[in-house]
Amino acid sequence: MARFATEWNCWGRPEEIRHKISVLERHCAEVGRDPAEIQKSAVGVLIFTETEDVAAELHESMGYRSGLVGTPAQLRQVVAEYEAAGVDELLVPDFAFPIEERNDNLDRFQEEVVG
Repeated sequence: MARFATEWNCWGRPEEIRHKISVLERHCAEVGRDPAEIQKSAVGVLIFTETEDVAAELHESMGYRSGLVGTPAQLRQVVAEYEAAGVDELLVPDFAFPIEERNDNLDRFQEEVVG
C-alpha cells in the first residue's frame, strides 16, 4: 500500500481513521514515500437524528460503527474531526434508504452540514 497506492479508503470513526492514517504514514516513511501523495478517504453511513439522545441510542445499538450519526450540529463536528484526522474525502454511501429518503438525506447533508 505505502509503496504503490494512489488512494486509501477505510470505514471507521475519526479516532480509528486517525490511527490507521498514522500507520499508513509510518509505512510510507519506511519506503521513503510522502504520504501526502495518497488520497485518503473515509466512509460512513449517514443517519440524521432530531436529538443528541437519539444519536447516542443509535450509536449504542449500532456499536458505533458509523461516525455519521447525529443532529446537523453533531455531524458538522464529526466532519471536522475527519478532516483533522487527515481525511481528504468523506464518502457517504446511499444504499441504506429508499431513493426519496436517500436524496433528501444527501440534500440535507449538503445544506445543513457541509454547505
